[in-house]
Amino acid sequence: MNGLRALLEEFMNNYSYAREHEPIKGHPLGNVMKKMVEKVQSISCVSTYDGIIVEGSIGKGTWAKIPWLALMDSRITDTTQKGIYVVYLFSEDMSKLYLTLNQGVTEIAKNLGTVEARRSLRDKAREIGARRDLRALDGFRIGNDINLATVSSLGQLYVEGTIAYKEYHAKELPDDNLLEKDLCSLLSVYKNYVDEVTINDRKPGYTINYRDAIHCIYEYIKARGFFFEEDLLFNFFLSLKTKPFVILAGISGTGKTKLIELFAEAVGATSDNGRFELIPVRPDWNDSSDLLGYRNLEGRFQPGVLTRVIQRALSDINNPYFVCLDEMNLARVEYYFSDFLSLLETRRWDKGKIRTNKIFRETDFVFQEDRKEFAGLYIPENLYIVGTVNMDETTHPFSKKVLDRANTIEFFEVALDNYGSYQERSHFEGQAFVPPEVPSSVLKSEYCVLRECLPERKAIVDEVVNILIKVNDILQPANLHVGYRVRDEISFYMIYNQEYGLMDKDNAFDWQLLQKILPRLQGSSRKIYQALIGLFELCTNVSLESDEGAAEEAEKILENISVVRWPRSARKIAYMLGRYEEDGFTSFWA
Repeated sequence: MNGLRALLEEFMNNYSYAREHEPIKGHPLGNVMKKMVEKVQSISCVSTYDGIIVEGSIGKGTWAKIPWLALMDSRITDTTQKGIYVVYLFSEDMSKLYLTLNQGVTEIAKNLGTVEARRSLRDKAREIGARRDLRALDGFRIGNDINLATVSSLGQLYVEGTIAYKEYHAKELPDDNLLEKDLCSLLSVYKNYVDEVTINDRKPGYTINYRDAIHCIYEYIKARGFFFEEDLLFNFFLSLKTKPFVILAGISGTGKTKLIELFAEAVGATSDNGRFELIPVRPDWNDSSDLLGYRNLEGRFQPGVLTRVIQRALSDINNPYFVCLDEMNLARVEYYFSDFLSLLETRRWDKGKIRTNKIFRETDFVFQEDRKEFAGLYIPENLYIVGTVNMDETTHPFSKKVLDRANTIEFFEVALDNYGSYQERSHFEGQAFVPPEVPSSVLKSEYCVLRECLPERKAIVDEVVNILIKVNDILQPANLHVGYRVRDEISFYMIYNQEYGLMDKDNAFDWQLLQKILPRLQGSSRKIYQALIGLFELCTNVSLESDEGAAEEAEKILENISVVRWPRSARKIAYMLGRYEEDGFTSFWA
């Protein structure tokens, strides 16, 4: 077999002429590329690299302007269209060859559009380019100042995706020993990177830019003609990541159900493919039989709609599944959903997967075939339950048991003059927007109990705990103080937020105070009123002088001070104070 240098020279000396004058079908250069792939596969550091995929391309049907030869770790990608990989890029004029650590560009350009894709590629390149082992490579440069001598949009994206590179001139290619040394050096750093991001299959956040992924979801929803603030989507994502049970509350017609449907659709879960299920809750539900199932008069088990979704999710664990419990408080949630909520509290890591206790007992079944099909079911890690609620005279209030186990996101503000994407032109206009392929690992919780994020994330946990101690001092007289579950889930939320760079920490904690603390406060007791005053002062760092007209004073403070640490919560507290003063009773619910 010819050496790698000889094959590269043959390829680069003949490619430009062939591209301009000869058909690609059956061309000998295709065989040269095949030999280069085989030669690279035979290099010791490649042949001993478990899971490495080596591929090359001169184009399909037509000659490629930028031919390439790539090495991909199958743990993070099996295609050059996405992910991180090592790749040789040939300049369009065949004057230069670049050995690069690079990023797939096709999929991200399709999902985000060219402008946003370039920004995302640059951000990711800077992140990985900061690695010490990469910067220590002899003869390699960090950055993307390569010259592929091309004006093609795809070629320019190849440039933007470049993380590090070494340049070779066609007339001065090094010998095989140096070519192999350079490749093995870069491949070693690549393997270290992949090892770190896939350790125990528990850290998917390092292989994806979460902020860009959620922005893509935001753009998809906007392209469908609906508008939700991007911070709301960050919050919704973090709430699902923290725990796969979220409540969306608010007046009817504010888009609660539509948010769930479009978010699910944007990550590839639709009713057509069975990965999104809308379940309208009925007022006469007084147990879990409609959701989970029951035995008929013959003793045969009749599975409920939720059980069928669970079966599908367990058989397709790599994709996310969504269930929307629409108007879930038309019936008392504790009557039909308490068993499921209790099972959620048994989530734990087991052999690399999150499991719960089994949903059914062996004794729930009469027939062996039913027992065989259903007795082993548990709540899968890729299933997300989102409930919508309206708070009016036709619905039931929530108990602390339910509120403690969910993030409650309120839809209260309505901007009737916002027409969504009609007003703001999307860069997807006129294009067929393809939802991104999002694996279940993106939404899957990384922590089930607090000790799993210690000691690495102790500083974040300590900061959360210090604030919650102050919150509990305020809530204790009303016997409304929070426990360990709330502490843990707020900590997880704040850890994910910081790791993925979604919101500043005060903004993120503001959402948590609004969603995990304030829904607990309702009643006519004077202690509730005093607790609200204390929480307002904590949010604003401004004392309320009046114990009687606190609502009006709070509103004036919010109008007159420019910086409020937790403004959403402060505004909600001012509203709750006003309700107390007007009605002698207050509640989080509008």
